[in-house]
Amino acid sequence: MSAEMTGTRLQQILRSPWFAPGLFLFAVLVRAIGIRWGLPTADNHWSLHPDEPIVWLYSQAVDLGKGDLLPGFYNYGTLYLIMSSVAAKLAGAYMGGTEPWQIVGNATLMARWMSVLAGSSLVWMTYTYVARQGRATGAVIAAMGVALAPGMVVHSRFQSVDMVAAAFGFGSLLAASMMLPTAHGKVWSHSKAAVVAGLLAGLSAGTKYTGITALIGLVVVLLFAELAWTCRIKSLGMAVLVTLATFCFTTPGIFLEQEAFFRDLRYEWLHTQTGHEFVFGATAPGWVYHLANLVAVLGGPVLILGALGLGFGAWKKQPYVVAALAWALVTYVLIGRAEVKFLRYTLPMVAPLMVGLGALVSQWHAQGKTSGRIGVAAAMLSVAGLLGGGAAAAAQMTMWMSGPDSREQTAALLKAE
Repeated sequence: MSAEMTGTRLQQILRSPWFAPGLFLFAVLVRAIGIRWGLPTADNHWSLHPDEPIVWLYSQAVDLGKGDLLPGFYNYGTLYLIMSSVAAKLAGAYMGGTEPWQIVGNATLMARWMSVLAGSSLVWMTYTYVARQGRATGAVIAAMGVALAPGMVVHSRFQSVDMVAAAFGFGSLLAASMMLPTAHGKVWSHSKAAVVAGLLAGLSAGTKYTGITALIGLVVVLLFAELAWTCRIKSLGMAVLVTLATFCFTTPGIFLEQEAFFRDLRYEWLHTQTGHEFVFGATAPGWVYHLANLVAVLGGPVLILGALGLGFGAWKKQPYVVAALAWALVTYVLIGRAEVKFLRYTLPMVAPLMVGLGALVSQWHAQGKTSGRIGVAAAMLSVAGLLGGGAAAAAQMTMWMSGPDSREQTAALLKAE
């Protein structure tokens, strides 16, 4: 069998209908290991993650079934609190537990599964996004980059807004890209793509306010689309209206609890300007600090290849790459100017960076040259973590999270004395 026939057969396998769901399930399994890290116990009644007790507490103020959607807390949109409230009720109905720490722990665990599913859906969407425009090989490596990025694996095990907001945001980019011509899959009308992109951007903003920036992807795609300017403006207008309507629907406090809403919105704005008390004192500016965060999230080699891919794709004027680059840059500018520099703020940049990696691998694979094969191999080794970060780092962190935390070990030793 010739190398060309073998390559064609491989592309067919990688594009088979079951491959993307298989990647999703693989990502779920990876994230499920260690998901019980730091949950409340009989000795420690609250999660070891500092944000989880706060999210649980305020989620108890909303009840979707009763129409109570005003938590009085607006550091984030209300959608995630609604989702956490539903998760808590499901946990109460199906997981049992009578002690307060069990009730809180089960609710937290159920909500963590939302992050698992959101993080895993990013894997599926990254594959689909790249596969529609690039080579299947590039799509798989890009998806595996998201699936095995240590920062993505770890933060998919927490009850926090970031992974869900990132998934909705990248979903908006994917929806926008569906209007681009492709030989692989259906092409949506510009109106349908705009409405769905707007809906998902609104859901992202309803989870975390900065999610609204995902609409930049639609703007880029519309600029590349072969449409009259009137159609472009109409599509963008529809998307903006749908985004705002979705946000208001998921965060009704913007109308019904205006004082609390704008109080907390102002607090968040000032918080990013003044810093998180002394946590980030005497640290590098956000533009530099978040580069180190991205190295921790992805690994240095994967980050470099992803950034090179975004740059190369932009130079080649590939619309799907430029759209991903635009959202990554907007996110970087927003978090770079802030004085609060948590690693989780970089998570929305991961899928766009892996789009760059996928585009670069697609280019190398299409060349069929020795240099291209070396490039593909380097990308695979980088994702595997043999050059730093990647799957190797994710495995190390998973091993840590699968056992008792050092604080729990210390408490046990002190208790035994």
